[in-house]
Amino acid sequence: MRIFIQKKDHAQQLTENILKKSAERTYIISVGGDGTLHDVINGAASFSNALITCVPAGLGNDFARGIQKTGNIADALSY
Repeated sequence: MRIFIQKKDHAQQLTENILKKSAERTYIISVGGDGTLHDVINGAASFSNALITCVPAGLGNDFARGIQKTGNIADALSY
């Protein structure tokens, strides 16, 4: 399922809504920059069934460069 954010903090709301519907392990892939990933993580914070990853598609992508060790989309998808 692909869902697109429409406004500020929308990724957090969407993530919470998705995770509320299932007790099973749920993969959330954030495609965007650090702000989008931040919102997704905040939305998933209280759910133990969430598995979060990101495909860097923003301007800075500090998380992907520093923590995830991928700097672009091709690198992230190669794992």
